[in-house]
Amino acid sequence: MNYNLKTVFISIFLLISALFAMAQAPDKLMLDCNNLGHIYLLSETIEIICSTDAGNVRWTLCDSLGKSRPLIENNSKLSLPAKELGPGYYRLTADVDKDGKTVSTGQIPLAVIPVQDINKMPNNPFGVMTHFAQGWNTDILPLIAKAGIGNIRDEHYWKNIEQQKGKYAFSEQDDSYMDAAKKLGIEPLIIMSFNNPIYDEGHTPYTPAGCDAFGRYGAAIATHYPSIKTLEVWNEYNGSWCDGPAATDRPKYYTQMLQHSYQQIKKRHPTVKVLGGASVLIPKQYLEGIFQHDGLKYMDAIAVHPYRGAPEGVEVEITELKTLMGKYNNGKALPIWTTESGVGDKSEGPDEVGLRRYDKGRMNVASYLTRQTTLLMATGVEKSYWYLTRDYNDFITMGLLRGPDDPEGKYAVSPAYCAYATTIHNLYGAKFLRREPSQKSTRVYLFTKNGKEIRVCWAIHPTEIRLSSSGPIIRTDMCGEVSNPDSKVKLTLNERPVFLTSKPAKFAEIPPAERILTDSRDDFSQTQGLNGWYYGWTDNQGTNYQPMTSTETQWDVRWAGKAPYQSVQKEGMHPGVQDGKPLQTVRRWKSDIAGKVKIEGAFNKDKQGDGVDGIIRINGQELFHKRVGGPGNPEKAEFNLTAIVKVGSEVDFLVTPGPGLDTSYDYTGFFVAISKIK
Repeated sequence: MNYNLKTVFISIFLLISALFAMAQAPDKLMLDCNNLGHIYLLSETIEIICSTDAGNVRWTLCDSLGKSRPLIENNSKLSLPAKELGPGYYRLTADVDKDGKTVSTGQIPLAVIPVQDINKMPNNPFGVMTHFAQGWNTDILPLIAKAGIGNIRDEHYWKNIEQQKGKYAFSEQDDSYMDAAKKLGIEPLIIMSFNNPIYDEGHTPYTPAGCDAFGRYGAAIATHYPSIKTLEVWNEYNGSWCDGPAATDRPKYYTQMLQHSYQQIKKRHPTVKVLGGASVLIPKQYLEGIFQHDGLKYMDAIAVHPYRGAPEGVEVEITELKTLMGKYNNGKALPIWTTESGVGDKSEGPDEVGLRRYDKGRMNVASYLTRQTTLLMATGVEKSYWYLTRDYNDFITMGLLRGPDDPEGKYAVSPAYCAYATTIHNLYGAKFLRREPSQKSTRVYLFTKNGKEIRVCWAIHPTEIRLSSSGPIIRTDMCGEVSNPDSKVKLTLNERPVFLTSKPAKFAEIPPAERILTDSRDDFSQTQGLNGWYYGWTDNQGTNYQPMTSTETQWDVRWAGKAPYQSVQKEGMHPGVQDGKPLQTVRRWKSDIAGKVKIEGAFNKDKQGDGVDGIIRINGQELFHKRVGGPGNPEKAEFNLTAIVKVGSEVDFLVTPGPGLDTSYDYTGFFVAISKIK
């Protein structure tokens, strides 16, 4: 057959097949919800209208644990008290049947949360980042308050406010969101940001005069908005928000700007708190540079942004930061605020609540939020702010809510919103006591509140725990769903946290059948060979292995390779290119046991750049190879392998540059746990 004719036949066949499939598929049905974001307090009534007269309507509800149940049939309107469902994250489906066939269907997420009044929650430590200064509508603010979140973090840009030297003007947009927040009882933390073209040639302030002007701008904000209690001096100064001469010595120039800001603000508003540091991550080298320049004298608290691939380990960094501050402040640490912290996860595919894009990832974000918030509270962080209130620009799945134009509905609720509301409901006003004794990957944190014990429990690698008490033990899932109480609880923990509330109780962990030999994050170090791990690089054929050099940057401690950017970090790797030739970055684990092992983890890479290859080899034999990130490739390549190792076997985890050899965007998140199988 002629090739062109064959192509035409195939195209016609595919078109007919698509039309037939469309004819068989049910139409998409729109559901009208009476509450913004589909969020209900326990005291409210859920009302959903299915606008159709085409047939009988079947309503089905699925909770976040995968349990499905029918609600009502043959009624185009669903109406029931939220307390009948109880707290939780749900998916509601309406199917319209006619002549025995489903002709249209619609589905939305909805949430039921406990009643929480932020006006009766003094010293509320829970916050969230907003972008009202970038044009957001203030109609989202009531949803923030509804979850029990008492704080927002936003901006009033310097270049907009002071367009003529010494004259300050605030826009209607600035005033509207500040007024709306005040009426709801939400406290705004305002960032002083960023450059102003009328000072220091438009660069980050670096002259005393420019820094003084920056401080006066901060004082002007506090003057215009008397309700402001806290100002944060700059945002992520050690990252991408610093340019010009100031970038040549960031600790020095930041401290100069901080000093002028502190003095100008305190002169006019002595009770306003000034936050310093303004760092992305918790970079010890950069922060110690500020402390060496006496920066601790010019801040009331320190602000850091502990972004990380997994929450576990943030408590170690917070503790190290306290120790570092004590070194320069007579043994005393200033209060710590984490003014940004968050994660996104665009994992697709089915999960417990149905086939919806990113639902699997959104559940992972909810788990992360609960764990991160718990760890920050356990280490005594004074206030923490989640990034972000809603999906925005490229920050999809990071929001507690979906965007204003999301197909699921305006600000449609995400599992993270329920997780935050549940965490706040359980831990607001609670006092941390201790972490229960357990293996490293098992996390059980004990708090007390109103005479009750509250344990927040999860495990990176599944394990079983038991809890017994003289009274009922209430088990609450991370999204708020409550199980029937019992005096004894036996459950298998995973990465999805649960809250166990009881009278004083006895805790025990049951050792798992699979023994964790190593975890790449927990066992990361600055010493080659420690915990069995080595860090190096090879050519693109995987030969000529060379060790890397440990180094400290303004962001973190890492291993550096031969080529620019080439490195191994605690939670990731970066390949390199030199002289037009690709170089592989290698994490190598040398086994000290013989037998069968499980190798479980993932390579993570976003869509920027041309992707990377994630490879696993044992003694040079390839077990796994997958392209991840870049156009047309998945953003996560998970692996779960078994292998036989001997004492001295070399298990290599490699990242290579993409085909275009452009490594500008090749940072790749990585994690692996290796377990001994009995």
